[in-house]
Amino acid sequence: MDKLKKFLRENKVLLVLAIILILWLVAFVIIVVIFFYGSSKDVYGTRLDNLKDLPITEELKNDVTDTFKSEPLVNKIVINVKGANIFVNVTCDDGLKVDTAKKLAESTIALFSESLLGVYDIEFNINNVVNKEDKYLIVGTRNANSDGKIVWNEYNLNKESSAKS
Repeated sequence: MDKLKKFLRENKVLLVLAIILILWLVAFVIIVVIFFYGSSKDVYGTRLDNLKDLPITEELKNDVTDTFKSEPLVNKIVINVKGANIFVNVTCDDGLKVDTAKKLAESTIALFSESLLGVYDIEFNINNVVNKEDKYLIVGTRNANSDGKIVWNEYNLNKESSAKS
């Protein structure tokens, strides 16, 4: 016992440093476990739980595609669903008017049921439409919590990117 007391008296600084190091390592391990291994929850939380009951079907995607394809100047339609967002990307030949493209997009809203419209946000990106002589990219967004209207922005592709509403 005397040897232990002598050792502790002679090595107080090292003993305190060892205790601090051990406490720091324990705290580090706890933090690593909490942040990296402690949670296996979904990244989105519970926001997307109701989407399992309201999937976007291939039939609906085909109906949206057919609506846009009814216009001969429409080349390509790509529909992506990510979470509660539906992205409709449309590429047109030169000559499709901005107003015509907007009407096509607005007509596709009628294809969605009220339950889908209350959950999903829909974004339309329509390339190469023309207004007078300028080419535009028009972007329209319909929010699930909005009054149902599509909000449009136009980006002039011939000039510097200046947004219009």
